[in-house]
Order: sequence, then C-alpha cells, then structure tokens
Amino acid sequence: MGIFFAKKIENPEEAYSRLISGDAKASVSALEEFQGNLDSKLIAFLCNKFLEETTLDIRLKILKIFAAKSSVFTNPDLVELLKLTKIQGPKYREAFKDVFGHLDENRLRPLQECMASTTDPEIHIILQSAIEATGIVDKHISKWKTYSLPEKLQHIDEMVRLQSTKLYPIFFEIIQDDPQKSEDKKVLQTKLSTLFTVIKDPAFLELAIRKLPNIDQNVWSTLFKCLQQHGEAFFKALFTGLPERGDAFKLKTMQVLQELGNPLCFPYLLPILFDKAKRIPDATQKAIEEIVRKNASEIEALDPVERDRPEIAEKIAFFTDRILDFLEQPKVRPFPFLGESLLRFGVIHEDTLIRSFFWIVELSQGAFLSYIRSVEATKRKAIMKRAVCDKKIENAKAALAFITSFKAENYTVETIDELLRADISGLPDEVLKELLKTAFAVRSRSDVEASIQLAPPEARARIVEILSSSGIPDVFPLIIKMKNDPDQAVRKAIFKVLSSAAFPPEVTSQILGHFLNDPNQETVLETVLILKDSEHQNALLLLNKLLVSTSDEKIKKATAEAVSNITRRKLFKTFDQVNDMTKQAILSSLLKIDTNFINEMSADIDSEDPEKRKMAAKILRIMWSKIPEENKLPVEKGIENENPWVRSVFVKIVGQYYRDKAPEIIAKTIDDPDPRVRANSIEVITSLKMQDLVQRLQLMIADPHHRIRANALIAMWNFGSQRPDSAIYEMLKPQNKLMQLAAIYAMGEFKEARFFQLLQPLLRNPDPVLRKSTLKSIAKFPLDLKPQDYIKGFVNDPDAGVKQMAVVLMSLIEKRRE
Repeated sequence: MGIFFAKKIENPEEAYSRLISGDAKASVSALEEFQGNLDSKLIAFLCNKFLEETTLDIRLKILKIFAAKSSVFTNPDLVELLKLTKIQGPKYREAFKDVFGHLDENRLRPLQECMASTTDPEIHIILQSAIEATGIVDKHISKWKTYSLPEKLQHIDEMVRLQSTKLYPIFFEIIQDDPQKSEDKKVLQTKLSTLFTVIKDPAFLELAIRKLPNIDQNVWSTLFKCLQQHGEAFFKALFTGLPERGDAFKLKTMQVLQELGNPLCFPYLLPILFDKAKRIPDATQKAIEEIVRKNASEIEALDPVERDRPEIAEKIAFFTDRILDFLEQPKVRPFPFLGESLLRFGVIHEDTLIRSFFWIVELSQGAFLSYIRSVEATKRKAIMKRAVCDKKIENAKAALAFITSFKAENYTVETIDELLRADISGLPDEVLKELLKTAFAVRSRSDVEASIQLAPPEARARIVEILSSSGIPDVFPLIIKMKNDPDQAVRKAIFKVLSSAAFPPEVTSQILGHFLNDPNQETVLETVLILKDSEHQNALLLLNKLLVSTSDEKIKKATAEAVSNITRRKLFKTFDQVNDMTKQAILSSLLKIDTNFINEMSADIDSEDPEKRKMAAKILRIMWSKIPEENKLPVEKGIENENPWVRSVFVKIVGQYYRDKAPEIIAKTIDDPDPRVRANSIEVITSLKMQDLVQRLQLMIADPHHRIRANALIAMWNFGSQRPDSAIYEMLKPQNKLMQLAAIYAMGEFKEARFFQLLQPLLRNPDPVLRKSTLKSIAKFPLDLKPQDYIKGFVNDPDAGVKQMAVVLMSLIEKRRE
C-alpha cells in the first residue's frame, strides 16, 4: 500500500508503538501511515519522540518519515525539525541531509536563522548542504560578476546569511587589502563588514585566520567581533604564531583586542608584554587595562549580594590567577599596571586583595596607599591584619613593611596594637618576628609591652620564644617582666628560652629562683617539673637549695625526684669523664634522696638494653660499700649474667669485697670466653696473691689478647715466677699497636731499671698515643732514675694530648719529690 493511500492515523501513540515494534510488517505499515498523514501536529509528535528516544534504528526510521515529505515542510515545521540536529553522528548527518534535501529558496530562512545561532560545525555542514541543494548558492556565484553595485549591495546580505563555504572566496576577495581599491569596492567592503557577525561557521573562522595577513585592517574590528563568537577557539588560533608576525600586524591585533575587551584573550596577552618592539608591549598593556577595566566595572556595578556569588569570585580569579602566575615567573620586569590591575579587583573582592598583597604593594604602592586611606578605619585595619596573618609569608612581610614605611598613619599603630592583642600563635616564626620588630619600630616599648600582656596565653608564649631570638635590642627585661605571667604555657616558654645561650646566667638564675620562691604551691611544683627536664646549668643548684629550705612535704618529694632525675642524667652522661672518688660522692648524695635508686640499678642488670646493663654494673661497683647488705645483688648472679661487661665488673667486686669467695669464683671466671672477664680475673689473682692459680696464668702469657697477656706477665712478675723480658720484646714488635701499648703499661708496673732503658727509645715514636702511654709508664719509675728529666722535654710536644700528659705527670712527680 503506497503512502498516498495510507490509513488515516487516529491514535498517534498506537501507530508509533507499531513503528517501533519488532514486527517488521507492522513497522513498515506504521511508517507508511505516518508518511501519508504527516502534518504539523504529527511532525511535532515525532520530533518529541525522536528527542526522547536513544535507539539509533528508531531515530533513523523517524528521519526516514520526514525525508519522504521534505518538499512540503512549512517554515514552522522546519523550525521544529531543526531542533533535532543537536543529535549528531555520521549516520544522523546523512539522514538529516535527506530530511532537508528538497527545500526551495522560499523555505531557507529557518535554516539561516539556525546557522546564525550556533557555531556547531556538524549543524553547519548539514544545513549548508541543504542550502546548496536549492541551487541558490550556485546562482549567486554565477551572477556575482555580472551584478551591478546596487545589485551586489542588495544580494550580499542574503549571501552572508547563507553561510556557504562556496561563497567565502567572494567575501575574502571583497575585504582583501588593496591600496588601489575602487570606490565601489570600498562601499561593498563597508557593507560586508557590517554583516560579519551573522556568520557562525567554524570553517569561516579557519579561513579568516589563515587569510588575516592579507585582509584590510580597516575591517579587522568587525571581523574580530564575528570571530570571537567562537570563543577560545578563535583566540587560540589568533595567538598561534603571533610572536613571529610583523610589528604592524601585532600592533593592530592588540589595538582591536583592546576595543573588544574580551576576557578570553586575557591569558594570551600577558606573554606579549615580553615583545622586544616597544610599541607592542605598550599596546598590549592598553588591551589588558581595558579588559580589566571593563570586567571590574561590570562586577563593581552589581549589588553586594550578587557580587558575593561564587561565580563572581571565579571570574575575578580568572584574571588575578593569571597575573600572579605571570609575576611569579623568573626575571619578569616590574609592570606597575599589573599591580593596579590586581588592586582594581582587590577593591571589589577582599580575598583577592589579600592574596595579591605583596605584588600590589610591590608594584603600585602609591595606588594602594591612596586606596587604603580612602576606606573606613575599621575596614582599613581589618585589611592590614588579614594581610599580616596571611598564610603566604611574602604577603605578611609586605604588609608589615608597608606599616613600617607609613608609621605616621594612625591606623598602622592601631593595627599593630590589635594584632599583638589577637591570637597570633599560628603565625610562622618569620612573620611573628617581623611583627614584633615592626611593633617596636612604630610604637613605644611600654605600649608594646602593654599590648603583649593583653594577648591570649598561646600568643604570649610564642612571643616569648620569638623575642629571645629576634635580634631586637634589650628584650630580656621584657621577658623578665613576663616571669609573673599567670599562664603556665608562658612560663614554660620562658624556661625554654632560658636554656638558650642568649640569656646571661645571672638573669636565668634570677627568673628560676623567682618561680621557686612563689607563695603558690602549684606554681612551685610546676617550676620543679619544668626544671626536672631542664639542661640548664643552674637547675640542680636551685633545686638543691629548695630541697633544703622547703618544709612542704609535697614540694620536697617532687624536688627530690627532680634532683634525682637531673643527677642521674648528668652522671650517666659524664660517667666515664670523672674519677671514682667524684662518682662516689655524687652517687652517695643521690642515695640519700632516692632510696630506690640502687634497687633500680640492680634491676637494670637484667635489662634488655645492653647500655643500661653496663651503666648499672659500673654504678654498683662504685657504690658497693655503701649499699646495705639487704639491697645488694648476689655476686653469683652478677658473675653468671649473660652480658660480659656485667660479669667483668662483678669479678672486680668479688676481688675487692669477697675474698672468701674469690678462689672458687675466680677459678671459673679465669676461663670465661670474654677477654675482659679473664683480664679482670688475672688482676684479682694478682691483688689477692692467689698462689693456687699461678700455673693457670702460665698459659696466658702467650694469649692473643693484649690486656690478658700484659696482666698475666704482671701477675707472674709479682709472684716471682717469670722473667718477662722475652715476652715484652715480642709484644713491642710494631705489627700490633695494642700489644705495644700493653707492653708499655706492663713495664711501668715492673719499675725495674732495665725496663726504664727499654722505654726511652719509645719516646721518639711518631705515634702520639704510644708517646703518651710511654710517658705515663716512665713516670711510675723510682725518682732516683730521674724520670722527670725524660718527661719535661714533652711539655712542648706538638701533639696537644702528649703535651697535656707531660704537664700533669711533671706535677705528680714534683709532689712525689716533696
């Protein structure tokens, strides 16, 4: 059944359901029915279905219905159908060409209006094809040269609206630069230039950019207005390769862009400021200034509510972000107008003013000063405070520098005062230091001190820390005044800075003593707790004074713990640098205030930390005679400890305090796998004259360990059962420095003349360690051998260690002679 005899459609929805059904016969029947009955109502119905549908096949069926009736579409029908062209793709494009493929000249207006409202290239391709199919484009092309000027003027409007790529060569011929152009061409060019804004075709943009160098610059303004409708695409194409163009081309481009004032070209303009030709940067600056002026004025004209919308902030950021990024580039020469541009937006949007503060003041200080003077005082101070507290340090420092430069302005003093009283604890050290310097520069010292006292506690604490290292003259009196601050955080800050080398010791003692004498118990306890962890040289002295003077049991207990803590810390740190007598004195005083100390040391013998075991063993040896019997660690437990250092120490304890147990214990430790334990065991055998173990020592004279060999030789010498000469000669061979040192030590213990002579050549050894050891051994020999005559020559030794040793030994020998 043909479409001219199609069944009348009573129910469009029912017919549409058959059209899209899977039944091929029913679908074809419905398609023919729609084609045979198609009118404006059914066109609107099917257009809605097309837009609602997502299936390609069904959409193409609908377009097939329209294509069969394209010759009868009215202009309103075409308006409805043109809405469908927003759905795009290669298959749709071909189908749309069929839909609009049988039009005549009288029905082109809807297509022209559609093309004049979009820059979509797909739509232009579809509609240009439909327009050209009418033959109207070819007609104009064939007759153009025969048209008179009035006819050309009459038809040019229609030709432009056709937006056909076939007609563009005619347009570009009209606007081509021609110094000898006729009056007719001038008239036609003027007329055409007024019509450019109708053209939205991307193909026209591409052609215009390519031909731009040959286009009469008198029409650039209207041409650019047309091309800017393409937005970013136009400006990107325009600026591509622009730096390589001639100066006249670039200058005219900047002049037209200034006239347009389009913000989309803004990012492209900033790099042109680097152009070497003087006229180009100047013209570019004017273009930038015009764009800023135009857009800032538009924003400024909005009411406050509208101005606070997020999209307005985004619009401002579009400009200011690019300016700031540009200024951050290395070696950018100053552009004052960019500072003014930032200020122009900053006046409207305070956040922009703050984040651009450094560059505004750096480039346009005068303009900023005029602005800041013009605003109300409260707002003025708020702006400066925000800038000082900005997270970007350069903005904060710029604000402080500005305040210092214009300290005569009343608001600067008030701003500093309010800042000091605010919570500025979060400011970076560098900014807070500059703030304090600025405060002392613009205000009197007493005013600054008064403002600091009114600041929140956290801020006062930070101020104390920063003042101590600020380099501001005479800040110590201010910090001393703050010792009475009621807040613990401030007092802790004072203690912290007291530990620095900047404070004179007498000032430190004065402040610490002040807190320890406070009538409030809690203040004293807090001070004691702080001193407990302090490394200050006066901390222990002050706490000991408090321990003696206080009758408050709570304070006394806390002070005793603090003294114990500091004493332990100092002792452990310097343990190997003081003699046993000094160690014993310190440990005795420690035992008096900390009765649990020895128990802790005994427990540390089994610590997993080897350093703790080592220290505990050293302390127990020094203090063994002072420890009550009930608190002493069983020596057997020490001897059996898995740590060799602990075992070696307890061997000495056995030799010194447990003579009755020594034979049994030393008989075992003499074979210990650790050389230190064996060496100490030999020393005990020697000191206790344990004859039963002499034969055990015979094997140790050839031990590979230097100390064991030396101790064994000394023991055998003392027992009179061994002449050590050959063993000493063997040990003095230069292959093993530790053996040499052990031999030198042993000879000092022998104290016989023949060994005195053997030591003398060693004084000439180039190794300062060997020379120093030799001096110590020589000093032990009898005075009748005159050891001082050999030692005194070394008081000017080039090695500081040897020189010092010689001086000490000479002093000891003098005492022996007395």
